[in-house]
Parts: sequence; C-alpha cells; structure tokens
Amino acid sequence: MIRVLYQNWGKNLDIWKHKLRHLKWVSEYRMNILKSIFDLKGKEILDIGSGPQFLSDLLKQEGSKVTTLDKFAPADICIDINDKFESLLGEKKFDIVVLGAVIRYIKDIKCFLSKISYFIKDNGYIFMDEFVHNMFNDAFLNFMVSVGAMENWPKESFVSLEKIENIISKIKEYRIEKIYSCWPLFYLEGKWIEPVWYTVIIKKVGEIKRRKKNKNI
Repeated sequence: MIRVLYQNWGKNLDIWKHKLRHLKWVSEYRMNILKSIFDLKGKEILDIGSGPQFLSDLLKQEGSKVTTLDKFAPADICIDINDKFESLLGEKKFDIVVLGAVIRYIKDIKCFLSKISYFIKDNGYIFMDEFVHNMFNDAFLNFMVSVGAMENWPKESFVSLEKIENIISKIKEYRIEKIYSCWPLFYLEGKWIEPVWYTVIIKKVGEIKRRKKNKNI
C-alpha cells in the first residue's frame, strides 16, 4: 500500500516536499531535540528514511555533513534498509545515525542495529523515534487526516519502547542514553504516561567487527 502511495511521486524532490509538507513540523521538532543534545557543526550524519529531506536540510543549515538513504524518495543512497546496504556505505563512519519513524519497517531490528554499528564512530549515536498506539495518538492522527493535514496512511504496526529497550539490552555495543516522551507541543525526558511518540538516544560504546566475505562461497 505504501508503494502505491509513493509510486507516482518519482524522484523529484520538490514533489516529495510538497506531498509531505505536513511532516515539516516533525523534522523541526526532531531538530530541537538534536540541538539540545549535540553540537551538530561538522558532524557526519546518516539520515535513514530521509523522505522529503526536511530534517537533512535543517541539519545542513547547522553545518552537518548529511548522507541521505531512502527506499522510495530521492536520496544519496536509494535502497531498502532490509537489503544489503553495507557495500553502498563503503568505509564511511558517522557521528549520528537518524532513524526517524522507520524502525517499524525493519524486519530484523537486532540484526540491523548490529550491522549499522560498524558505520557509527566510537562514542557515536543513534537517534530513533517511533509512534505509540494509544487513544490520544490515534485521535491526533485521525484529526490530522480530517483537516487535510495528512494523507490517510495505511494502518501500521508501531514498535513499542519496551521492545526497543529489550533489543538494545541484548547488544553489548549499545547503551540507551536518553528517552524522551513526546507530544505535538512539547517533550519530556523520561518515560511518561501516554506519549504520542517516543525518542530514544542510543550510544555506541563498543565495536562490532565487520564480517569478511568468504571468497570460497
């Protein structure tokens, strides 16, 4: 269903920016959190699921060096993150990897996080956020659709914060640094009741060695 939604947009970034203009405020919101934590000037950032590149544009304005990756939208690297993306990144290393509302599309989250670790610098970070299923969130999304501020998106299954915490606890190379509970007008650090979405800041504290390909296979 998502492919049907995007298939007529092509690789014209202006069309993507227009169609998804309602998401610009979300990128500004993410940017506020990022700026409160990091000095972004000169940082190498991988924006996975970059879409209309609203966040990428804001990061570049702060002096960050951004590489975009997306399955459907125009990007520096166009690939499904469930495919073998490693060769396209080569030997690049990033200070921050952004996973903005894309974790639900990853088939094997633990495997993906282990793979992406190779491309994160020592003491680098993952910035991840995801919606939460609850009556407030569903009401908010339905309202956005009713006033024409959002497309009527296909029903999606979100990944719970508890699941993310459990996965991260099993990967010794990562540690959760901060969790934010988020609502449209404000956010609070920590786990609060009934957020619309959550944001997780994950720090890389160790190295996962990259497996070498067996030439005999």
